[in-house]
Amino acid sequence: MQICGRRFNASEIDWIRSQIETRPELKRAELSRLFCHYAEWRKPDGGLKEMSCRVALLRMEAFGLLRLPAPTSNPVAVDRIKHTLQGNPQSDSFFKAGEVTLVFEPVVRKTSALWNELIDRYHYLGYRRMGGAQIIPGGIIEKAAALPGSVASLTDLPVIGVPLDVGPLHGVDALYAIAQLPSGCPVGTVGIGNAKNAAHLAMRILKA
Repeated sequence: MQICGRRFNASEIDWIRSQIETRPELKRAELSRLFCHYAEWRKPDGGLKEMSCRVALLRMEAFGLLRLPAPTSNPVAVDRIKHTLQGNPQSDSFFKAGEVTLVFEPVVRKTSALWNELIDRYHYLGYRRMGGAQIIPGGIIEKAAALPGSVASLTDLPVIGVPLDVGPLHGVDALYAIAQLPSGCPVGTVGIGNAKNAAHLAMRILKA
């Protein structure tokens, strides 16, 4: 089973189950750290991939593979997404490839409500509030180089990553983060800030 860009085998899932059964005092964060040590699941800088592991554990529970310890804090209530006229379906438009100019816009607080509504209404995964930094699939968000890999781990569709020229390394760190993803989590990567090549690559994929 592949979750969060990592393939979990049956023995690892059995190990997680045994820890939950034999150590009822374990908290979810502790279980995540224990598994990362056990499986040597680490980031390129050597740190444990705790957040990815916690997401993977939640997905295993959702699939019915295990039952996690009860959370120690109350879950954050997810606000109901309001449907507005602005999010209603628009009339179809047809253009030849190359006639449309693609514009990539960062999602800011002023426009986030509309993007959340569009995702809730039209994306097959629906809207879910994310832990930590919140990002919108389909946009390019400053300092969110993990987004293309996260999306690629959830879908079999092609994913293209565009590293932005931001931060002290001017996008070089984002380029490495997108290009050096683990096996089984492919992302088409273009040059730093080269959204035009991303558009051309998308057109070629659609044309193939």
